[in-house]
Order: sequence, then structure tokens, then C-alpha cells
Amino acid sequence: MTPRTARVLIIDSSLLSVRLLKQGLEGQGFGVSAVPSKEQAIQHLKRAPCDVIVAEVTEQIGCGIEIGDYLKNNGLLVPLIALGVNDGDQTRSRAHVAGAKDFLAKPIGVEDVRDSIDRVLREASSSSPAADLGPIQSRLGAPGLGRPSSMSAAAAQLARPARAPAATLARDLASTAASRAEAKSSSGKSSPPGRSKEGPPRVLLVDDDPIVRKFLRVVLEQIGIEIFEAKGAYEAWKIVHRKGVDVLVTDLIMEGHSGFDLLRNLRVQKLKIPAIVLTGHPTMENVTKARKYGALSIIEKSADITPVKDTVTQVLRNLGFDLDDVGR
Repeated sequence: MTPRTARVLIIDSSLLSVRLLKQGLEGQGFGVSAVPSKEQAIQHLKRAPCDVIVAEVTEQIGCGIEIGDYLKNNGLLVPLIALGVNDGDQTRSRAHVAGAKDFLAKPIGVEDVRDSIDRVLREASSSSPAADLGPIQSRLGAPGLGRPSSMSAAAAQLARPARAPAATLARDLASTAASRAEAKSSSGKSSPPGRSKEGPPRVLLVDDDPIVRKFLRVVLEQIGIEIFEAKGAYEAWKIVHRKGVDVLVTDLIMEGHSGFDLLRNLRVQKLKIPAIVLTGHPTMENVTKARKYGALSIIEKSADITPVKDTVTQVLRNLGFDLDDVGR
């Protein structure tokens, strides 16, 4: 068995991410199976062996930790690669507890997972179990000790996403809105976010997972939509004010400021941009809160992208865009 013919089991609740990750790894020669839960993963392991497991170890979805326990309790020597929503000490600690051989902080790409699988399988084939512990712990970092010592303090600071204080963000938005109002009064011309209907419609995709953004971009560009991307709320606010967009499609749970923060600030600034929420956590609390902050529609993330495409198309038509001849 070589790394590129390995059998990979992915355990992740984000179906959009899993679908593209599965396709990407299969294109690299891996045999890939994917399941959304610990229970389904265990059933799969009972039916078919695998060479490496890639699993979430988030606080809400602890399947990576539970799968790690299952592997240890049943004497299965299958390397585990842990996925976390951030690169913090607590997430790394969960990965360490799960017995992970490597750790990847989302957002991740196919290349990140591919390289991790190659590395983990090479180490497993060339080292004894005891010898594996050194390099594994150096990448994961011991629980409570933060990042590996091989990463400099400066590099660690750059790697950690910047989060501006809420007061600063609100001040920036207010300043931007005021400057635009002044520019409009002096020139007589409107500027973003209130833009004309000239040119193709503009849609802003906000999600901290680049795979999800890529998937949505490919689908929406096929119907003639100009796409802007943001990996978080702060970046999205900048695009809204600098470029002007017609429709917003946003995730809710993101690193740093959330989709709720984005919706709330758009409402505070009285920016009447239709907002569509695409979330993997459509709880009653989240749906109610998103509606409160002005979300036009809430769609659960799934491998079927049709509801997003149809909703965006309908909203744009309601705004006066003619999409009938687009893409023909």
C-alpha cells in the first residue's frame, strides 16, 4: 500500500466540504469514503477496513475523540488526522486526547489533507509506534502548551486570525457610511453599497471554509453572477462598502466575528442588502436569531446546492435583474 492508493475515511458534518474534499482526494488516487457521524463511521469500520481516518474534533462535534477511543479500545492501529475549526490550545488538546497523528485547522484545502495523509502514512510505515510519538507531539503541541516550539512567536502571531474589537468595527462602518454620504452629496453620484443595476448581479459569499466558497462560486458563476468572496464578517464589511453587492450569502458560525455580527451591523447601518444564510447548524435558536437580524432565507448546508442557486436567482429577479438569457 502506497500513500496515494490508501483508503481514507472522512468523518465531517459539513456535507459541502466533504463532497469537494472527497472528489479532490479521489482525483489524487485515494479511495475515499465519507460519513457525517461517529455512529456511521463505526458501522463503516466494521464492514470495510481503512488506512487513515480524517475526523472533526470540534467542541460541538466530538466524533474525532470518540473515534479515537473506539480505535484504541478495539486495538485498531489506524492513523487519525484531526480537523478543528481553529488552531487554539483547546482544539489541539482535544486532538491530542483523541490520539491524532496530525492536526489541521480549518479552513483547509485538498492539498493540505493530501500532504497530511502522505506524511502520516510514511511515518507509520517507517517508524515503530513508540518512535511515532515524537514527531506527532511536536506538530500537535502538548495539551496546554500552545503551538509547537518549532514555530516562532512572530509566525504564531501572523498565523492567528486578527480580530478587531467590536467598537472599532462599528466606528469603521459609521465612518465609511458618513464618507460615502459626503461623497454622494458633493458629486451627485451614488456609490457602493447602493449601486445601479448596470452589469451582472453581484453576490458576496461569506464562509470561512474555502471549499464551500469555491463550490458556490462555480455554481453561481454558471448563471452569470459576479462573485465576491470573504472568509469572515470583517472582510465582508469591507467588500460591501468598497464594491457594492446585490445579495449576501453567509455562514453563521465562523472564526472571529460571526454571521450574526455581519447581519446585525448591516441592519444597524440600514443597508438593505438581501441576506441568505447558509448554515450547518440550523437550530431553532440560530434560525430565530438570524431572522431577527434580517435574514431573508435560512438554508441548511447539504451536498445539494440547488436550494441556494434557486433562492439567489429568485431574489435577483425580484431586484430587477433579468437572468433568463444568462448562461445560454
